[in-house]
Amino acid sequence: VGLGSSREGMALGLELDLAPQVTSSVRAPHIE
Repeated sequence: VGLGSSREGMALGLELDLAPQVTSSVRAPHIE
């Protein structure tokens, strides 16, 4: 595993972690 692939993995992990927060924050006002 090289630095490039590990960086890509971290980037994908961050996107996956942030995606639910972004979608929930966008949907929250509509739900409430």
